[in-house]
Amino acid sequence: MFDDARLGHAWSHLDSGGADALSVDVFETLLWRLVPEPAHAFLLLGERLAAAGRLPPDVTAGQFAHLRVLAEAQARQQVLANRGGAGRVGAIGSGGGTGSQGSGSQSAGHPRLDEIWALLRPALPGAGELDYLLDAELSVLRAIYRVDLDAAELVELAALKLGLPVYLVADTCLSGAQLDRLLARAELAGIPFAGLFTSADVGVGPADGLLDHVAAATGTPAARLLHLAGDPTGAAEAGATRPATSAPNVTVIRRGEATAELRATLAAEGLLGDPDDATPVDPEYGDFGLTALRARVLHRTEATGVPRALRRFWDTGATVFGPVFTGFAEWVVERTQELGAQEAFCLMRSGEFVAGLLAGPGRDAGVTARPLWASREVCALANVFEASAPELRAFLAHAGTGPPPGESGTSTGAGGAVGTVGALLRRLRVDLATVPGISALAGRRLDVPAGLLDEILEELLETLSHDDRIRGEIVLAAERLRERFLRYLDERLPDRGPAVLVDLGWDGTTQVLLARLLAATGRDVTPVGLYLATGPAVHAHRLAGHRMEGYLVSAGQPARLAGQLLRAPAVVEQVAMADAGALISFDEGSTPLLGLGRASRTQLAQRGAVQDGARAFQREWLRYREAQTPDDGDSALPSLCGDGARLALLRTLTRFVARPTAAEAAAFGAWRHDGDGQGLVPAELIRRMPYLSPAGLAELPPREATWPAAVAAVANR
Repeated sequence: MFDDARLGHAWSHLDSGGADALSVDVFETLLWRLVPEPAHAFLLLGERLAAAGRLPPDVTAGQFAHLRVLAEAQARQQVLANRGGAGRVGAIGSGGGTGSQGSGSQSAGHPRLDEIWALLRPALPGAGELDYLLDAELSVLRAIYRVDLDAAELVELAALKLGLPVYLVADTCLSGAQLDRLLARAELAGIPFAGLFTSADVGVGPADGLLDHVAAATGTPAARLLHLAGDPTGAAEAGATRPATSAPNVTVIRRGEATAELRATLAAEGLLGDPDDATPVDPEYGDFGLTALRARVLHRTEATGVPRALRRFWDTGATVFGPVFTGFAEWVVERTQELGAQEAFCLMRSGEFVAGLLAGPGRDAGVTARPLWASREVCALANVFEASAPELRAFLAHAGTGPPPGESGTSTGAGGAVGTVGALLRRLRVDLATVPGISALAGRRLDVPAGLLDEILEELLETLSHDDRIRGEIVLAAERLRERFLRYLDERLPDRGPAVLVDLGWDGTTQVLLARLLAATGRDVTPVGLYLATGPAVHAHRLAGHRMEGYLVSAGQPARLAGQLLRAPAVVEQVAMADAGALISFDEGSTPLLGLGRASRTQLAQRGAVQDGARAFQREWLRYREAQTPDDGDSALPSLCGDGARLALLRTLTRFVARPTAAEAAAFGAWRHDGDGQGLVPAELIRRMPYLSPAGLAELPPREATWPAAVAAVANR
């Protein structure tokens, strides 16, 4: 019944008659937040007050957040001293509620929001009247909290189907009336909550017996009360909203949030800890709810069915690649609409995975997506019309100097396949047996210094351009490929206007070559590229009139993060790749001809788990996006298309690529490149680590060190 396995246990307990009443923590159980830590809400509040001219010029949002936390801690101590620890029994209302951020010991006093602000206002001259400040904090709290759809379903079934009383519990400085403002949501309308208990109203906190108080005040035997709680270890010590903990006799099902592995990831991304001016949260939307949903997806029932050997890969897909590709898909759909197109063509071999992710957000937008086979080498050869020296030079520049697709190269130490002149000629479809005059060059290796390589290639071009027999063979092969390729494209691309190409990206070469081919053969269609990330090389393409843009990184900007990501994109490519070989050519029926894939069965299973995890996160995200209505206002999830969300997701992906944990590096570093069979973390490079400095490792060419940060994480962090 419930996709969340933890709520399934709670429902089984209730449905079997195991409880006479249900109590639910408001925070991190019935509601979840758009900021990584509860106290980060004060950063958003500080930004809002500063924008309204309510903060002194020498107080930043980060400083305000610390002042707010400190004021609450002092208010707790004052309440404890003034009231002698005695509790106040509050009335049981019929509404719902929620709360603000607490701090300090759980056995301390329980101040009201106005008592906290009475201590805070002297530090903020000119901030304004108390009512305005209280309203500002409540507005921010409402803006950052969302209803948990699974928890709402559970309480609705408990109340309406089983007829059980449902009580809301919150350790908070807010009154019940203030909490009602946060709980006035369409998702909770019609649920008859039987009562509301807050530490501010009752004067009793979790460690002081708040649940005992609930049981006594409602006449429910403690042993017959089921309490659904959040995880107290999931909140920061300072400024944290803590879930209510139970008395010994109360049955508690704890809805833990982030796993230890995820919390380590979040810490590496700088998302945990005390609020700070450098905390990477958006001043309006926090972390866009990504932290909370990353934690929740790990507890979906489908996650529990993942084989243990694949669980790390599934989790990484759900918590790292899932958010990134979910945002990318949402952005591609939005941009495709804005470009006036209705179909997006996703370049293989990542196209199958990406097109599947576009289906969800594209459904309501009227945008469809399908994979499209095209590659740099096929496009480069299709652009050879006369086999002139400039054309052949362009082919060599774009197709590369490695072995043909589907062939293995010879390893050179720590990475990257190399080829020979003979292998390069086979990429040009030259039959070496028919041109014995070139045999002297065929065995020349290409894993040589750049200057010598240029000499070899120039010698090769000179030979080819002066041999009509070889040139004729190349022209015929290119013409045959071009005709088949164009038939394939004509059956798929629009007759005119923009053709939206979607790919992981990097330098946009395939798009440029495809545009040249279409223009040279009289097609009135213009490729427009939408990429996950593009490097600085696209500036030249833009000057030439090509339209291309990146989601996380566009034309190498922002430079610092872009440089870290684009230095080692191979692991991202491997994650998104289909279980198919590289495109070699097309047959007479214009069906793609593919090389043999070199990935092991183990790697295929692991990659499948990563992609399944990513899709699981997207389903969770879309579930909340699709549940909102036009009138939801601040109940809606923020878009992942804006600059703030894109920067947040860039940080997520860059952290994985540039600062992987030892476990991530060991797991994904064992993967091998599909084309050359070389490992992402080669054993030979591990052996060389004692002789390399950090700078020396970073400066190794990509051919030798595909993923240098992973090498460091495994061998010598």
